[in-house]
Amino acid sequence: MSSYDDDRCLRDAIRAAERIRTICGGTFEALPVDDGGDPRTVSREAIKYNVIVIGETVSRLSEPTMSRAPEVPWVRVKGVRNVLTHQYHNVDDESVPRRGRHDPPAGAGRGM
Repeated sequence: MSSYDDDRCLRDAIRAAERIRTICGGTFEALPVDDGGDPRTVSREAIKYNVIVIGETVSRLSEPTMSRAPEVPWVRVKGVRNVLTHQYHNVDDESVPRRGRHDPPAGAGRGM
């Protein structure tokens, strides 16, 4: 991939991470409810989607770009995307908002 593509992927991943942070920092009361009446469902689904976006963009990064931030668990990020995409039935939905509140790994979002 060209440097431009890596830059674009990193911007997309950072945007998705910012969306997760916004969702996790907001209140569930402000979210629309799903058919079951649980407003947290919308938030969880939005978080999962943005994690999938991050994993997909990371999977498109070049090795030289990833090597500039060895402290970022690139393989793990891709693995989480794969679980959400292919093993979604094994995901504990109650843990999704909690995990989304954790700080990103060191180096994530810094200028590369």
